[in-house]
Amino acid sequence: MTTRLILLTVTAAVLVLTSCAGGPKLPLKTSLGDLIQIEKKTSIQTSDGNIDAKTDELLYLLSFEGKKELAFEGNAEADGPKAFRLIDSKGTSYGPVFAGSPTGEGVISDKDWKYNGGLTGRDGKWVFSGTLEFPAPKISFVYKVPKDASGLKLKDGNETHAIS
Repeated sequence: MTTRLILLTVTAAVLVLTSCAGGPKLPLKTSLGDLIQIEKKTSIQTSDGNIDAKTDELLYLLSFEGKKELAFEGNAEADGPKAFRLIDSKGTSYGPVFAGSPTGEGVISDKDWKYNGGLTGRDGKWVFSGTLEFPAPKISFVYKVPKDASGLKLKDGNETHAIS
């Protein structure tokens, strides 16, 4: 009886430790759809050319699935896809260096993305109001982050999601 209890306790402890290791449980629900994959790379091929990490950097490739468009109002740089930032434990914020949809050739491309909407006046400036449409319900973001960054979280509007 004691042996069974010890074996059960050890098995439960191993299961708990295994389920907690290795980062967040995917998929994560976000406003971009489900975050289905988080990869660390040193080089990523995009439709604009290769993005290479320096020796003290890592490239994070975050892949989302489920949404075919992103509605936003404002500047494409600040309020569109680039608004989804990574924040480390020190509070340093990293914006995506590229956003696109994966192609069948292993390239991430933004060439078939389409803006659907128009300009509206806001606070004395012209801003975009509408949607950014993707060719398929998949989108990937590339981030350059220092290798020593820890506690990374994805800022998604008013919410944050731990990714490391």
